[in-house]
Order: sequence, then structure tokens, then C-alpha cells
Amino acid sequence: MSYLDNSRVLITGLNGILGSHIKTLTKENNLGYTKEYIESMWLMPRQELVDDFVVATGKGATVREFCDAAFSYIGLNWEEFVETDSKYRHLTKVDALIGGAAKAKRYLGWEAKTFWKPPAELMV
Repeated sequence: MSYLDNSRVLITGLNGILGSHIKTLTKENNLGYTKEYIESMWLMPRQELVDDFVVATGKGATVREFCDAAFSYIGLNWEEFVETDSKYRHLTKVDALIGGAAKAKRYLGWEAKTFWKPPAELMV
């Protein structure tokens, strides 16, 4: 289960006020605004340089921080609804996945403007 899978599980649980089981609260990852990522994808084929680009916020948030933002947005304490599942803890090979989008900024003029908290609130 990836960080985004954790986000989906949390939001599905939150929208239905169901319990959510996730593997870790400490993993840190980029979480940006999809609308901005789509903008970068629109820009890519319009460039003279045909290449790969990293599209990322460059700023991370832990699953715990994401939980806190999403649940507190609607006035709930995430700790009452979210449980970690220790059987998955050993599967986390990397504690932080933070991308650098310097090349996208240099060649596409693209950079993230919206970071993890507003998307967490929008998903609720």
C-alpha cells in the first residue's frame, strides 16, 4: 500500500465515517494538487525538449499530518478513526519520498503552488 493508497483509504473512511487501517503514520511523501500536475502534463508535449520530468511539490507531509489536516477540517480527531496495521510496517522500504521538480521549473516554467494541506481538505 503506497502513501496515495493510504490517502484514499483515509478519505474513503472519513467520508463514510468508517475506521481506516493504514500501515504507518510516519512515512513522508509529496501530496500536491492534481489540477497543477495536469497543467505540467499539458506543458510537456509542447516543449522542444523531449524528456522525462519529475512533477512534485518538493515538500513532504507524513501520513499523520495528512490525517490531522483532513479530519480536523471537519472537526474530528483522526485518532478516534484511524488505526495502524503493524503487519505492514516492515514493507515500508523508504521513509520519505520527496521529489525535486527543478527541471520542470527550468524547462516548462512549472512549479507547484499548492502543497499537501489544501488537497487533504479538498478530498474531504
